Amino acid sequence: MDKYDFDFLKLMPFGLYGVQDYGVKVKIFHQVNHPPVVEDYAIHDVKDWERVEPLPGYYGSYGKQVQAAAWAVRLANGRYPVIQTIFSPLTTARKMAGDRILVDMLEHPKLFEQALQAITETTIHFVNANIAAGADGFFFATQCANTDYMSEEAYRNFGSIYDFQVINSYRNLTWFHVAHIHGDNGMFDLISHYPVNCINWHDRWSSPSLKEAR
Repeated sequence: MDKYDFDFLKLMPFGLYGVQDYGVKVKIFHQVNHPPVVEDYAIHDVKDWERVEPLPGYYGSYGKQVQAAAWAVRLANGRYPVIQTIFSPLTTARKMAGDRILVDMLEHPKLFEQALQAITETTIHFVNANIAAGADGFFFATQCANTDYMSEEAYRNFGSIYDFQVINSYRNLTWFHVAHIHGDNGMFDLISHYPVNCINWHDRWSSPSLKEAR
């Protein structure tokens, strides 16, 4: 860690860590620049959402990331902050089911919302476990808040409502808070009003530019 003179340390768990414990089969390649991929989703039928329940944040794949956070905090030794990567509940649902969520949220909203609430509670359990491990904050990533994927109205209804529950669970307990917008046409105006310190996006690839964002 000392070799690179970090300003802060953002933990980089693999992007599917939050869905393995929900039954998603993940293929892991153990190769540089070859991230794990979904081999089989956990949700194959709309009724499968009924089985989604809140999970603890300290065992399985979630628990491994908490252990990594604890080690990073110990190695940082107060010299620089450590933040954990978490995903919006809607992003987690998408990784559990794929793009069928766009149909399920419209045709079976109550059932889908019930599952989103369970995922939200799981995410908060994971947040609490990381705070107990000494994390200074969180890198909150949403991979659905872009207009290539869904409308802003849909994201407000099925994304932001749950995003705020997660962020509010740690905003007064930690101090380094980042929101990440994934994709080419991100909902920058929407996410920029989230209660975070920093906004992160693919500024070299997509709008706005750094100048426009300022």
